[in-house]
Amino acid sequence: MNRTRLSVLFAATLVATACSDDDKNIVDTRDDGGLVTGERDGGGLPGADGSLDGQVIDIDAFVVLPDGQVVLPDGAAVLPDGATADGATADGASPADGSLSDGSLDGAGPCDVNDPKYGCGTLSGTTWISFPDFEVDLTNNVAWTKPVTVVDDDELAGICPTLTAGGFAWKLPQMEDVRKLAAGCPETLPDGSCNVYLDEVVTANAGDCDCDPGLVGPNDGKFCRPEVPECETFWVWTHTYETGFYQHWFYDVKTGSIVPEYVGINIALEAKGRCVHDLDDSELPAFDAP
Repeated sequence: MNRTRLSVLFAATLVATACSDDDKNIVDTRDDGGLVTGERDGGGLPGADGSLDGQVIDIDAFVVLPDGQVVLPDGAAVLPDGATADGATADGASPADGSLSDGSLDGAGPCDVNDPKYGCGTLSGTTWISFPDFEVDLTNNVAWTKPVTVVDDDELAGICPTLTAGGFAWKLPQMEDVRKLAAGCPETLPDGSCNVYLDEVVTANAGDCDCDPGLVGPNDGKFCRPEVPECETFWVWTHTYETGFYQHWFYDVKTGSIVPEYVGINIALEAKGRCVHDLDDSELPAFDAP
């Protein structure tokens, strides 16, 4: 299906009734960019300026949603500007820079950062960039992969070195990495009283890792920095120690505390896997932060 066909489909938002195979409508463009419908008058073709005058649309072939998207018979959604929700432009091709024709990123919002190496990214606050398959924390010059489901840290430790996102060398995170995202609880901030930073910290040596139960986290009630999207996915697998059973340390984003859990219970059941990479200056996204 070509760009003309997809662009014409959006004009269906102006047609209130369905048409039979013999009852089709055309679309004429006004100088002000608006659209009007009318009877076919000899079938003009799109002009050099991309106008749609005289093009036939078949209302039965698609469904118009309340937000202006058009759903084609194959289930694809066409946005009002002709870009598709799967990241392709209306003619089926993706722009060379990886962004959509309207500057948006596959449903993730506007393209705030367009790096030649990493493509289109969206900013959260001024210090966090989400690219398609990894995220960058500009406060600490650290990259994180998007979350994946894993059962323990051994599985994540096997996955991280195999990943190629961004061209980086990914590793299993430690609690010191996760704590760089913490906010709202003094004990578990990077310089707080909790002594859990690396692996093999036994409970007796952990120090004060419990937060005041009256605290409310700054990230929609959770204890991540406000600019961190999907704060709940930073219940991440880090490291283990073994004393008859495996226990793991988790940063509890609901309370701000750092707590040990056994595999298969409580936080461990909800934890995701994220791999981490410390960025050097040559790997930082090339853009000027607002």
